[in-house]
Amino acid sequence: MINCLYVDDEPALLEIAKEFLGKNNDLRVITYEQPSDVVNILRNEKVDVIVSDYQMPGMNGIELYYQTKKAGFEIPFILFTGRGREEVAIMALNAGIDFYLTKGGSPFAQFAELENVIRQLARRMKAEDALSYNNKKFQKIIENVLDIVVIVDREGIVQYASPSVKRSLGYRTEEFVGSNVFLFLHQKNRDMQSELDPTNSAFSPNKLFEFRLRTKNGLFKWFEGTGKPMPKEFGEGLLVLSAWEIDDRKRMELEISNREKTLRAVFDNSSEIMSIISLDGTIRSANRKLCESTGYAKDELIGSQVFDLVAPSHLAHARKNLQKR
Repeated sequence: MINCLYVDDEPALLEIAKEFLGKNNDLRVITYEQPSDVVNILRNEKVDVIVSDYQMPGMNGIELYYQTKKAGFEIPFILFTGRGREEVAIMALNAGIDFYLTKGGSPFAQFAELENVIRQLARRMKAEDALSYNNKKFQKIIENVLDIVVIVDREGIVQYASPSVKRSLGYRTEEFVGSNVFLFLHQKNRDMQSELDPTNSAFSPNKLFEFRLRTKNGLFKWFEGTGKPMPKEFGEGLLVLSAWEIDDRKRMELEISNREKTLRAVFDNSSEIMSIISLDGTIRSANRKLCESTGYAKDELIGSQVFDLVAPSHLAHARKNLQKR
């Protein structure tokens, strides 16, 4: 349903307009004679398009347009006025009014044209509202997401940075925008710059990178992220980089690695014979003492059968013990 507010100080013309424009069920026409009360109507009625005469008592159509804008309404506005007013048309278009139509001639023709313009402006407004809503929704998502999202050009200069840059790295967005994002990389991670170049044959938009970024206090944090080219309609050579913190994961991985090294050192340097054996008797690992005691090198023992090292008299007992595990 399109809701059209038609303002004119001629009641007879309002009635004709209502009859012609309201013949279709999807176009509702609200008529009003007093332009001074239009803002109050807009506060209480959903209006998609405004049609207004120019010459009216107390306020002309262009002044009415300015009043609706001042009140905060962004509604398509059509000035529908008498013939021979070219200066009014120029003033209307300079003011920003969406469309100017002259009255006169066949009522069928002029109201058919007016209806067509109303529908066009209503469709445009609906599309603009949808775009504005999507933009606001996207902005809210970006503002509240924990991941860092930045848009960079071919040289790595930041064109946009999400507010999460402040939360993760300590930089305000205005500090980050205009800087070279690759200069924030740890020296050992700088080689990823060439891999993020879409012109590089090795470039892959699905590749995950692990890297460290310098925070404002000079320390480095671990991140994982990807880089994907922006659609060309948004600009040539732009890249969207998204990254999320993995400091805790890296810390845990380092702790596990250190524990493994400690256990490996204890295993290798034990004065007791130690080995890791699978249930079928295959040796998976052997310590130094086992190698010294048997005379075999470690790579000779790994993959061989432990039963080959057992004396025949103890073989049955060894197999029985292994089956109990």
